[in-house]
Amino acid sequence: MKKIRTLLSAAFLTSVVFCSTVPARGQVIKPDSTIQKAPDNGVVHQHPDSNATVAEVVADSLHDKVKRKIKAPIVQIPVTAKSMIIPGLMFGYGVLTLRNGALQDLNIAIKDRAWDSRRQGKIQQVEDYFLLAPAVMVYGLNFANYKGHNNIIDRSIMFGMANLISNGIVFATKVQELELRPNQRDNFSFPSGHTAQAFVSAEFARLEYRGISIWPGLIGYGFAFATGMLRIYNDAHWFSDVIAGAGVGIASTRFAYYIYPALKKKIFKAPKIKGDAMLLPSWNGGNSFGINFAYRFP
Repeated sequence: MKKIRTLLSAAFLTSVVFCSTVPARGQVIKPDSTIQKAPDNGVVHQHPDSNATVAEVVADSLHDKVKRKIKAPIVQIPVTAKSMIIPGLMFGYGVLTLRNGALQDLNIAIKDRAWDSRRQGKIQQVEDYFLLAPAVMVYGLNFANYKGHNNIIDRSIMFGMANLISNGIVFATKVQELELRPNQRDNFSFPSGHTAQAFVSAEFARLEYRGISIWPGLIGYGFAFATGMLRIYNDAHWFSDVIAGAGVGIASTRFAYYIYPALKKKIFKAPKIKGDAMLLPSWNGGNSFGINFAYRFP
């Protein structure tokens, strides 16, 4: 009897499982649209009704983050006559030297102290790397979670704008061929483009951490000063070229930090904080700089 009851129980369970898999009368079984079937060639295709891919989810998430950053408030640093005194005097000194014999004699005296003809052909232009070191430091600090005033998009835009302004002034002046280089290679000595770029980066570091820490600015200006001195040491520029380039770099960055917040409020409708799309700078590794604009419409 015990064996009979066991056999009857097994038969009953088998019938229940079988009946649950059989469709009701008139019911049509449709294939599950979310199931992917591998074709004969072994390639698996995503069905249109399936969920979004990981790439789409990531893209949407990045888009939302960029949109929030573009519309985030930003600090506008006003450009005043007082803030332009030092960079203005620096550029003015360079211009004055072009026609002043006494200041040109000072250029020659500094060159004689810095340059040694025995180093000809052994020049190591470390300043090619120093000029961007302060900007790299800013991004490195932010990556290490030591935040500055602005998010990555805003600061990248302002850094790009500062470079555009600076290089526009430098190259527009250079093509006038106002001064022969100390090494006599060409007449594009005035002003120093390397120094202008270095001081753009230094002032960028200072403004990003202004009121937070003085060290990024001090370190940045140390690299900028070294870049200018190396341009003299490597016989590429006169002292006055370096001073003028530094003035251009500082002024350009301050204008960028003043102009961009107003543009951001007007274009992206972002709130602006008075007081103290995606645009990204580009650099081809030489003397050509630019800025890229990208905006994804919802």
